[in-house]
Amino acid sequence: MRSTNENRSHEIIQVNSSGASVQKVLFSNDSSIGPDDWSRDGSKIAVINFPTNSGYLDLDTTPVEFKELTSSQGSSIFGLKFSPNGKWISFSSSIAGGYNCYIAPFNKPNNAYLISNIYQGEEPIWSPTGDEIFYRAPQGMYSVALSFDENDEVDIGKAKLLFDTPWIDNPGIGHTIHPDGDKFLVVIPEKEEISDHFKIVLNFDALIEQKFAK
Repeated sequence: MRSTNENRSHEIIQVNSSGASVQKVLFSNDSSIGPDDWSRDGSKIAVINFPTNSGYLDLDTTPVEFKELTSSQGSSIFGLKFSPNGKWISFSSSIAGGYNCYIAPFNKPNNAYLISNIYQGEEPIWSPTGDEIFYRAPQGMYSVALSFDENDEVDIGKAKLLFDTPWIDNPGIGHTIHPDGDKFLVVIPEKEEISDHFKIVLNFDALIEQKFAK
């Protein structure tokens, strides 16, 4: 699954992982869209419709329909992920100021719970068993334990630092966890880069307007 913006149309495209099949356009619209996750049952693709909302493509409908789960309400929302059992979602949002991580019931997406309860962070992902959330913060990778009862009520633990090894934050979610739950996949720089200076740009918006006015 990938996205493209060819011919000024933003599309979600399905293609065989071997590259041998003909690509199939599943969904398109005029705003920037991108796939974030695929549900385990294969029926839903989590999609960010930047900057307005996030939701999923319902693959059981013909044609494929986009169904909203969370609205940006003037903030940014990204990194939508399905829980392993499909009953919950996780996402990043700046709705409370700064970036934070949330989970919410799939059928009640507006009932969101804050996960990044020690330091602000982003890009939450689920453990393979669904009883833990991992997210990235400036201090490193954090883990938050989750306990669900028979009524699907959740008890959220305190965030704990797992490791502080610096890694490269690639576009989208820049880390993932192995199916066995014991290893993370991240891209680590060959050497740490430390800058001894920085630049301050004044009137940045005006400079951008001038550039595109030419």
